[in-house]
Amino acid sequence: LPYHRDVRGTVLILDMSGFTALGERLRGELGPREGAAEFAATVDAILSAMVRQVYAYGGDVILFAGDALVCLFQERMDEDDSVRETLKSVRDCCLNVLGEVASMGEGAFAVHGGAVHGVVRCLYLGTPSSRPGDCQFVMSGLPLKRAGLLLEYAGKGEVRIDGLGKSEGFLTEKEGKEFYDANQSDEQPELFEASRRQSQSSILDKDEAEDATAFKNPMDQMNSYNVHPGQKAGQLKKL
Repeated sequence: LPYHRDVRGTVLILDMSGFTALGERLRGELGPREGAAEFAATVDAILSAMVRQVYAYGGDVILFAGDALVCLFQERMDEDDSVRETLKSVRDCCLNVLGEVASMGEGAFAVHGGAVHGVVRCLYLGTPSSRPGDCQFVMSGLPLKRAGLLLEYAGKGEVRIDGLGKSEGFLTEKEGKEFYDANQSDEQPELFEASRRQSQSSILDKDEAEDATAFKNPMDQMNSYNVHPGQKAGQLKKL
């Protein structure tokens, strides 16, 4: 059986709309080559902003699925109300994503998403190794399925978060713009220090990681992408 570990946290799926229409418009205006280059640069900027916000609030990008991100915010067990605090981090992250993407795209793009807290199973398929391709990271469980359902229910510019109630758990692009604009004068949340992220974001504890000869940070390399805390999407090279 593959090595696995059950983790408590919030699964967040964020999806983008507007890329297809943009690609068609740019090809028509600039031609195939120039249009493709401009399209790639725009996609890179948008995904970079989304990734940056996820890491800033303590999450990990588990998977890139086209123009969607599948993320995991592990429950911070050192908090008195760990579930509530984790969901609050997810909420603030989503508000910033909604606001920043809206400000960058000038209405051309819209984010929608769903988030659910619970226990997920994290599996390593292949030989645990720091070398790309030797091991594949997979996450499964009911929170992932339910987050996907909330994603389907959410309209453009909406994010639904289970567990916060209607007033706090239903986010709109308008709220995101207000939140993002209000926080521009303040410092963005700093990325967690390596030691803190190691303890909170690592699927394996120190002893288990050594025994399994797993990644120094098991979430550093997943799904054929290099995924490092704070790294921009433009630097995430498919291998």
